[in-house]
Amino acid sequence: MSAFAKARVAAAKIFQITDHKPSVGKNGETGIELDSVSGLVELKDVNFSYPSRPDVKILNNFSLSVPSGKTIALVGSSGSGKSTVVSLIERFYDPTSGWGEGVTIIRRSKAENRDNTCDVKESRNLVLLDEATSALDSESEKLVQEALDRFMIGRTTLVIAHRLSTIRMADLVAVLQQGGVLEMGTHDELFAKGENGVYAKLIKMQEIAHETAMSGRFLPDKGNINLNKSKDQLITSCYIY
Repeated sequence: MSAFAKARVAAAKIFQITDHKPSVGKNGETGIELDSVSGLVELKDVNFSYPSRPDVKILNNFSLSVPSGKTIALVGSSGSGKSTVVSLIERFYDPTSGWGEGVTIIRRSKAENRDNTCDVKESRNLVLLDEATSALDSESEKLVQEALDRFMIGRTTLVIAHRLSTIRMADLVAVLQQGGVLEMGTHDELFAKGENGVYAKLIKMQEIAHETAMSGRFLPDKGNINLNKSKDQLITSCYIY
């Protein structure tokens, strides 16, 4: 009886999830179905709060425009709104207010890394990469990244990444903070701001951390660093938060 009672409680939790009615239905009539898209991504004055936390604003008058065929890296601390932007583009949720240009997408997430493949269709115009290589070892990461680099050519790509090596390759970098875009530009433009730029400060902090690793010290949260790597390899594999 004890096992039955536990199973009943567990099943109730599962049914609570499976019976949940999404706010955006797959057969809903509120969306716009496009015959063709160019790959342009544009969000304007978007405000958003998750239904489970309506009093907590995740995006605050958020605006972002990504030209067709360009790659943009979204950078920011946890809770800054990076993954929420991707979720809204995929229309997992509708914004509280504001609007976004409709797009056709293919997404590769962390959960798909176990396959080391990316099943895509040639007609897709937008690629969303949410830390696509973060769970891979260095050799697998290199192979997957090379494949993604080839696939991204000519397609609009939004990258959520913490590795500097990935971010530096983007055409644009958007630094998110408290649900808005704090800085936006190329890696070189943002880095040139020095002490006046948030992005530049983040990189400097990580370079200092890896210089410390070169001296043989231990980096908390990221484990031991391979000291056989060169200084440049360590810096380009650093994490931006």
